[in-house]
Amino acid sequence: MDRVSDTLYDFISLVLIILRISDREFIYLINQYLIKMLQIILAILIVLTALSFAVYRIVKYFKNPLHECEDCELGCGGCSLKELKNIPTFDINPKSNN
Repeated sequence: MDRVSDTLYDFISLVLIILRISDREFIYLINQYLIKMLQIILAILIVLTALSFAVYRIVKYFKNPLHECEDCELGCGGCSLKELKNIPTFDINPKSNN
């Protein structure tokens, strides 16, 4: 394992010598790259969280359009959702009294 790390260190040192970059500059560049990647990852996580919450709210809203009436103890007089409550439901297979 030490041979691999020594070889890798030698390779990086050779590249730095060819590019004429000091060790401090190299560490600075790596840190800047890591900070930029961290910012991108955090931004993606924030956007995904916001989108998932929005999708959750939309699905919840369309599953139960009368959700505003669940806690309503008043009559339906003047309620904007009254038309939705009065939509007749039809039984596909009506039971006959024969």
